[in-house]
Amino acid sequence: MERWIEEQTGLRLHEGEASFGWEETAELIESLAARGPLEREGPALATAWQPDGTRLVATPPSLQPIGAMETGAYLESLEEPLGLHGVVLLQAGAAALGLFEEGRLFAHKTLKKYVVRGSGRAQPSYLKARGKSRYGSRLRLGNARRLLSEVNERLTDWRDELGEPERLFYSCPVRTWADLQEARPAPPFAKARFERVALDLRVPNLAELRRVYGFLGRGLLLLEQRPDQELAR
Repeated sequence: MERWIEEQTGLRLHEGEASFGWEETAELIESLAARGPLEREGPALATAWQPDGTRLVATPPSLQPIGAMETGAYLESLEEPLGLHGVVLLQAGAAALGLFEEGRLFAHKTLKKYVVRGSGRAQPSYLKARGKSRYGSRLRLGNARRLLSEVNERLTDWRDELGEPERLFYSCPVRTWADLQEARPAPPFAKARFERVALDLRVPNLAELRRVYGFLGRGLLLLEQRPDQELAR
């Protein structure tokens, strides 16, 4: 099986798995479909179990989710341009926003504000847990609010100039995300349109923006062993 994978897809497995880029998704799924019908496994597609007790499971990149599509419809969708994607990264006092078109960074903005107390805790979180502070709280709280307002302003400008992205992704603490929804101006996109990035976030900056989008553009191919055969070994 591993030899077939390398010959047909160019991917080389390491400990039973290999990652692939969004540019390779269509070719990979087509190769798997040529072996027989593919079964849905949540967000992934799986081949039938082979006589040797193995099967392949491909989880496409987050940029190319299967959703509710059948395999044929999904393959057709992969022939379409990747489109415009938005990414919002937020932490206390820092934000990185990006627009990506066809996998390339099209526009970006990074923001920084002084909002962290000497103890390392962001002012809005501190106020909710301990109440008002007498020293510098107004400055830090004002900066926190301005940061969120500037994020929404930039997203609104991009929407007005370029239209709505096909997909929107975000990564930030739960409290900060809730505060962003309540900020003024309000976010230009519905909260439900955003998808959380399943990746631990570093300090938001341009490099982190690229790293996160790179993660969203990678899929995973697994070579699975039938459980009952694993036990029989």
